[in-house]
Amino acid sequence: MLRPRQMSYEIHVTVNVPPKKAPKYKPTIRLLKNLAKQESWATSQITDDPVLGPGNKFYFTAYRNEINRAVKDLNMLVDRLYDIRIKPLRQKIELIILDSKTNEYPSIDIAVHHAKSVLDWMNQP
Repeated sequence: MLRPRQMSYEIHVTVNVPPKKAPKYKPTIRLLKNLAKQESWATSQITDDPVLGPGNKFYFTAYRNEINRAVKDLNMLVDRLYDIRIKPLRQKIELIILDSKTNEYPSIDIAVHHAKSVLDWMNQP
């Protein structure tokens, strides 16, 4: 059964990593995992992403309840990645409308409020 909840944003930053047999693979993964831990982000890896194409990808994932906080934390992580000379492949913020894993969905009032806050944020100078 689904139940109403507060809306949240899922944030992703994706980077390419060396092939698993490459000498730089383990040190790169260790560096990225340490950064994720310092910044309180979850991590995952995939080979041959269906959207981003072939190769090894490393994902940072976080959840926030406010769009401004989501953008701030995304930018902070991206800056940290550039500091260690790793260029992000993709940056994404998703507004969670429904999540069957948690059986939660936002009320219409909360959804409208968040949609307005995203539009307001997008229209900032």
